[in-house]
Amino acid sequence: MRSLIRLMMLFHPTLKLLIVTSGSEGCRYYTNDFKGKVRGLNVEPIDTTGVGDAFVSGILYYIASDPSIFKDEKRLRKALYLASVCGAIMVTKRGAISALPTKDDVLQY
Repeated sequence: MRSLIRLMMLFHPTLKLLIVTSGSEGCRYYTNDFKGKVRGLNVEPIDTTGVGDAFVSGILYYIASDPSIFKDEKRLRKALYLASVCGAIMVTKRGAISALPTKDDVLQY
């Protein structure tokens, strides 16, 4: 309960999206209109270097492609799931840059 209170202290009226990642357990999201959780993916980790960067790059790609995503929970959940796929692919390879997945890698997953 205390962690939820601290979390909600981060949220403010002009913030469009707050994401809390939990590794293979997925992530929680909060917007002005809705909140929820997107499940993670179970993969065999090899190297965790850059996994957070891969997740963030994935969600930023979808936000840049569709800035209205904050108003549609179904599309936001899909984007967060695909961002999780970016992280899952990344963790199964070695290296920080060479292991970053391409868009095709994510869509084929």
